[in-house]
Amino acid sequence: MDLNSYHCALCSFLVEENSQHLFLNCDYARMCWDIIGVDIPLMSSFQDIILVVKHQINSQFFMETIVMICWAIWTARNELIFRGNGTCRDEYIRTFFKELKLIRFRIKQDQQPQFDSWFRHLELLAA
Repeated sequence: MDLNSYHCALCSFLVEENSQHLFLNCDYARMCWDIIGVDIPLMSSFQDIILVVKHQINSQFFMETIVMICWAIWTARNELIFRGNGTCRDEYIRTFFKELKLIRFRIKQDQQPQFDSWFRHLELLAA
């Protein structure tokens, strides 16, 4: 694909966008992780992140967290690039929690109380 720029659209650095930067190292991504209390060490790999998030989230739903954060970052990036809609903390939080609520429908009924408790905990962190 031929684009005007290959730099990350979400941050002020003139860094070529790649998955490592976009989802883990970009200032916007770091803010997204920080909202739910996850501190991503700089230059972490995705394999490292799985262990970091598992430890810091301390929930059986840590993979759902990883996927939803990455999805919300990707959505924000695309909104900015393709629609010119700016990115902000509140919009990220709305997207993250809207998508996370949909996961509840896929959770086994016996795990729903744990999911609901975890969800409320994340909402408190993001408030």
